[in-house]
Amino acid sequence: MATDPNHAPPAVEEGHYVRVIMTIHGLMTVWVAGPTRSFRVHVPIEDRDPIRVTYTNPKTGLREGHLEPFTQQDQEGIEESINSGLREAGIPDIPSGYDWYVLAPAHIADGAALNNAMREKNSTTDSLRAARIIDDLYNSLVAGSGDPVASSGN
Repeated sequence: MATDPNHAPPAVEEGHYVRVIMTIHGLMTVWVAGPTRSFRVHVPIEDRDPIRVTYTNPKTGLREGHLEPFTQQDQEGIEESINSGLREAGIPDIPSGYDWYVLAPAHIADGAALNNAMREKNSTTDSLRAARIIDDLYNSLVAGSGDPVASSGN
């Protein structure tokens, strides 16, 4: 386990790491990357960014929003949703309370760019198929074979 996202632990390959978006597909990418191309950083609940809560004001009918502190209940809900999808793909549950980082080419600035580079994974709602697509896309991306969508053959 690493404690500083700017310094990957010695057990992982050297290179550029980005924090994945906390979604089923993001954590499937961590699984595909494996322990030599990914690491995790524990982030206490009180250090997590607040979440935006939106609602329709019954008096005005307008959508309004505000920020609320991230809670343990938020963490558990997100992780249960992710773990459910991972289980469908035969991937074990993730440990609770971590941000996850994967090796990425230098042109991938962050988790959103990684997600966009592997957008073909969104073509299915089947978790097992999505995991296979992510495996192809991520490995092609890291290998530097160009556009992972064009080279995946899917």
